[in-house]
Amino acid sequence: MAAKAISRSSSSPKGESKQGLVVTLVFFILATIGLGVSTYFGFSEQETLRADKDKSDATQKNEAKLIDFYRFQSMLYWTYISTVNGFKPEDLDIYEGLRAKADDETILPKDAKYDPNKEELKLVKTRMEMLEKMAFKDAADKDLTLKFDKATKKPSNTFEEITTLQSKRYLALKERFDKVEMEKKEAQEAEKKALDEFAAFKADINKKYAGLTDTAKKEFADFASLRDQLRKQKDDLTKALTAEKTERNRENEEFTEKIAKLEKKSKDKDLEVTALADQLVLNKTKNNDLGKNIRPDYKIVSIDRTGALPYINVGHGDRVNPQDTFSIHGIGTDGRPIPEIKGTLEVINVVGEHLSQCKILTVKDTNKNPILKGDVLYNPTWNPNARKRIAIMGIVDLTGDGKDQIYELITQLERQGVLVDAFLDPATLEVRNTPGISPKTDLLIIGDGIDSVKAPRGIINEKMTQLTKSINEMRLSAKENGVISVDLRKYLEMSGYRVPKNYFEMGPNPNPVFTTKPNPKGTPVNKEDAAKEEDKKEK
Repeated sequence: MAAKAISRSSSSPKGESKQGLVVTLVFFILATIGLGVSTYFGFSEQETLRADKDKSDATQKNEAKLIDFYRFQSMLYWTYISTVNGFKPEDLDIYEGLRAKADDETILPKDAKYDPNKEELKLVKTRMEMLEKMAFKDAADKDLTLKFDKATKKPSNTFEEITTLQSKRYLALKERFDKVEMEKKEAQEAEKKALDEFAAFKADINKKYAGLTDTAKKEFADFASLRDQLRKQKDDLTKALTAEKTERNRENEEFTEKIAKLEKKSKDKDLEVTALADQLVLNKTKNNDLGKNIRPDYKIVSIDRTGALPYINVGHGDRVNPQDTFSIHGIGTDGRPIPEIKGTLEVINVVGEHLSQCKILTVKDTNKNPILKGDVLYNPTWNPNARKRIAIMGIVDLTGDGKDQIYELITQLERQGVLVDAFLDPATLEVRNTPGISPKTDLLIIGDGIDSVKAPRGIINEKMTQLTKSINEMRLSAKENGVISVDLRKYLEMSGYRVPKNYFEMGPNPNPVFTTKPNPKGTPVNKEDAAKEEDKKEK
């Protein structure tokens, strides 16, 4: 019995400990579930708060843009209504930026909530355009506008400034109006006085007329009738005289026009005769004119064994550059240069102030008349002490194919420092360049196709008159200024210009063609100012 009691008493605490463990586990599970639930709801609330914060930030940015929109409106109206001197430079920068945003419509948020403000923005821009289209006048009738000046970042004028200037204009107009009113009043008073005097005179006449007899009235009526008749005759004679005068004027104009045409035709004929006479003299003397100007100072000072690379006594101090060419002349028994050409050479290397190396381009007769030391150099458009001046007319055919190459020749001459005073433009058939042929001009180079009676190929009949006029103008100007005329081929030969083989033997092309292309530079080839500037650079 006792043993059973002891056994029962020992098993009871063990049962109680299991029950406590179960209760503990139950509470632990419930606590874990509660903690999980609370943690879930805690994180969910945090996401909600973050979303609310982002939404609040976006709303704040949109509201800031809206504030900028209304700030732009206030600054816009302030700059137009009042003076902009009240703004600081940084304020003007802000206004310029806000204005740019308003122009491209980025000043308003993109949220649909603010779409009603877009209508307000359109209204503001419409008002701004209307303001800038408004035009006013000052006292001097100068236009005053409200256009925005990007340089100063403000309107060109303000309403305050315009009001001030308009007030001055109003005062000036009012002064003029008052003056006109005063003159009008004086005129009205003078008119009233004249009317009163006329009324008194009329009353006096009526009084005197009332006392006239019937005979006097009849005489007066006859006089009035005679007066009206004489007036009618006068009007008829005036009309007839006017018609006669108009007819005489028309006949006089026709007669004057006929005389002018005959005088022009006579003058053109005289110019043609003069040109033909000058050309006849030129043809007789053009082979000798240039030969008289050859000086013995510039010559070949040494020559190599082959005779192909001589040295000459001119250099950079004598205005000589590579590619410059010269004709070569021997010395006669009298010690003077012979006009006949032995050959030509080209400068290839400027060695010193008065020394250059050259290469022989052509030799007419190597055996009978070779190039020797001491032979003289000559180029009609080269002068070490002064720049030569020339004029050119006619077709410049440098290749023998009949094509005009006047611009290439002018470019080459300019490179050598030659001034082209005038030339016959083949595209317009007019004389171009300044200052034109003058006493300073050294040569008039006459190209191909000038002395032909028929129209050169490439020129329509309508332009032949202009061509003849330009040719006669240049020849007459050369004659009046004492300018030597020289044939193109003679000039090229005397200057040593590089041309195709047999160029001088084959003669001018019988069918020259004027070019129709304009001057590549688009401007006259030479001007006095350009020449002076070039001289300054060289010095």
